[in-house]
Amino acid sequence: MESFETDLGLWEQNDIELSQVGNTDFDWTRNSGETPTAGTGPTAAADGDFYLYTEATGSNIGFPTKRAVLNSPCFDFTAITEASIVFNFHMLGNNTGNLAVRVNNGTGWNTIWLMEGNQGDQWNTANIDLSAYAGQTIQIRLDSTTGLGERSDVAIDNIRVLSEILGVNELAFNAISVFPNPTTDSITILAPNAMISQITVYDVNGKAVAQELFNNGTPNYTINMASLRTALYFVKIETEAGTVFKRIVKK
Repeated sequence: MESFETDLGLWEQNDIELSQVGNTDFDWTRNSGETPTAGTGPTAAADGDFYLYTEATGSNIGFPTKRAVLNSPCFDFTAITEASIVFNFHMLGNNTGNLAVRVNNGTGWNTIWLMEGNQGDQWNTANIDLSAYAGQTIQIRLDSTTGLGERSDVAIDNIRVLSEILGVNELAFNAISVFPNPTTDSITILAPNAMISQITVYDVNGKAVAQELFNNGTPNYTINMASLRTALYFVKIETEAGTVFKRIVKK
């Protein structure tokens, strides 16, 4: 999970492979609070205090349209069956350009999601399936080009790459089960081959809505979800062998 509270984490600005090779290209700007130009940009982060955005005002390289690219670290999906990337985005302004998600599995960059134009004065959520890349190692980039005017700031925050299996002990993770699914009140996590230390339930916006710590070594763990609204949730299961995410539906 990355919400840019302490710089960019493992993500990096990309200053190569763009139209201005050899120059310091236009970058994402880390910001807290509102953006400088009225009628565009968010007024606060979607998660925590900081977010990234493209400052459309000014004659940076590429003006009048300016491209900012954020590259992820490499993700090893060789042992997973399902994966997705979830993040918040804000696209407000009558000159708003576009925001794309691109994936490279070693064969070049492929656009898997594209949003264009004004999407309103609110943080929206993108939930993009990456299961087509199961069994591969990939890199992801968030790629935005400003529109023709200063009211075209695009912002991103709270990026999560989720998968059914994360870590190195595939045998232990494959044995972990969550039931019932869907559920109406509580879920039980069965982990016969791994000792669970913590279970956290997140909503689709990445907000933790339930959490339990464990130190008794039992193979059965229960989380109460009765007070949660009907929705899709992600259950983060932390073990001594690593971490696994499971999807759960609350009815």
